[in-house]
Amino acid sequence: MKYTIPLLALSAALLAGCAGVVKPASTLLPQDLLDATEPLPLGKLGGWRKGELQIDGRLLRYERSASRLDLFDVYAKDKSALRYTLGEGESRCSLSRHEIKLLGVTATKPMQIRCELSPQASLTLTDPPAPRMEPMPMGELALQDGRKFQVLAVYRLSGTMMPLSTPSGYLLAQDGKPQAAIDTTAGRLHLPKADTALREASLRAGLSLALLWMPD
Repeated sequence: MKYTIPLLALSAALLAGCAGVVKPASTLLPQDLLDATEPLPLGKLGGWRKGELQIDGRLLRYERSASRLDLFDVYAKDKSALRYTLGEGESRCSLSRHEIKLLGVTATKPMQIRCELSPQASLTLTDPPAPRMEPMPMGELALQDGRKFQVLAVYRLSGTMMPLSTPSGYLLAQDGKPQAAIDTTAGRLHLPKADTALREASLRAGLSLALLWMPD
């Protein structure tokens, strides 16, 4: 069982190349969102179990793990865990997925991702839906002030027509209007300029999705 890091999207980068020139791949995002937000590069998070680097002028320290329990090719359970600090306050995430094989039939319990994001926000996600041309809902970001934002999985890269098999990034939307974006392909966040609470929650949600190891 291998675990993949969304930032290391080599296949996505190759898809974005044209005429023998490989351009940096990025998620297809609405232009009005790009105009209304500020980009924040995540830097080189790497594939280590623990590490630290500067993000948004603050020190990020993280530690993560992943495991797979496989019993006689009948029952399997994938687990991932992540904890990190960004300045003050600790954020934690967990991932779980169960699979049962019996008489040639495979039954899978949908993947669940739960994150408690400091300061006082939570992120809940389930298995990404089947690839589509348009963004598809897969969870919710809830802020302490009571606001809730839908998390939409995006499957298309900028400059390409066909969707990928896994999400290239995510939109955070309220009442159908994107407010922020997490471009895991490019390793970049697009954060609101004026909404401080949403900016911080979006930043930590983006770090969680970039750092949490996902099962294949």
